[in-house]
Parts: sequence; structure tokens; C-alpha cells
Amino acid sequence: MLKPTRVTLSWQRLIGVASGTFGAAVTIATGAQLSAAGSLRGQTLPELITLICGCVFLFLAFPLYTAREWARRALLLTTYCILAALAIFLSPTVFQQLRSPAAVYPGLRFVIGVCALISFLTPPAFLLAVLHHADVRRAFQTKNASNPYVGCQVW
Repeated sequence: MLKPTRVTLSWQRLIGVASGTFGAAVTIATGAQLSAAGSLRGQTLPELITLICGCVFLFLAFPLYTAREWARRALLLTTYCILAALAIFLSPTVFQQLRSPAAVYPGLRFVIGVCALISFLTPPAFLLAVLHHADVRRAFQTKNASNPYVGCQVW
């Protein structure tokens, strides 16, 4: 008879898998878009930045999985940069809609814009909160952080 197994993911492994999954998805999607366009020349700056961010997340996946503190800090820096870029590029869009002469209901347009801004800024802000959490910092600073079997329980 088979016994049920229970696998518990540590913070390091969970963050590493999430980073790798997100990085692979963004890199593959951007690569497919570049392939469809035929060259890099037709791409805009945000598309190239998206490709670079996807590659950074993908590159950091294994060091995060093996609990490297430098990888956690690099992911923090990358996430802060993404959060700042989103806030800088999306804020003018929100306030430009408010001043638009075509806006019949400027209050409603403002609420829509603010909600859209919040929906784009919440995921990176959540990731930052997780990476700054005391348990996560402690998990990346253990003596045996390079040992992939530390913190993994199989029942």
C-alpha cells in the first residue's frame, strides 16, 4: 500500500520556483513577440525592459532556490525598479485621463485610473513585503543555506 507523501516547500524554494516560472513565462512571451516581429529594431523600450526583467527573474531562480542572500537582494532591487517604473509610467496616464476634455465623468475616470494603478502596483508590492518578512530573511541567512535538503520535509 502506498503511503501518502507530504512535501513542504521552504521559503527559498517557493520564491525560487515562483521567480523561475515568472521569468520563463515573460522571457518566452517576449521572445515569441520578437520572433513574430522579425527583429529587435521594431521593439519599443518597454518591450526590451520587459525582456531584460524576465531574464533577470529567470537567472535568479536557481540561486533563490538554493537560498543565496545575494539573490534575494538582487530580486529586491529588481522588484523595486519594476515598482518605480510602473508608478512612473502609469501615474501620468491616470492623471491625463482626468484632464481629458472628452471625459464626461471625470470623477469616475479618476476612480478607474487609480484602481488600475493599484492593480498594477499590488503584485510587486506584495513580493517586496514577502522578501522583507523576517521569516524569509532568516531563511536566506541560515548556515546551511546552500544545502537544498535543509527545510524540506518528506513524510
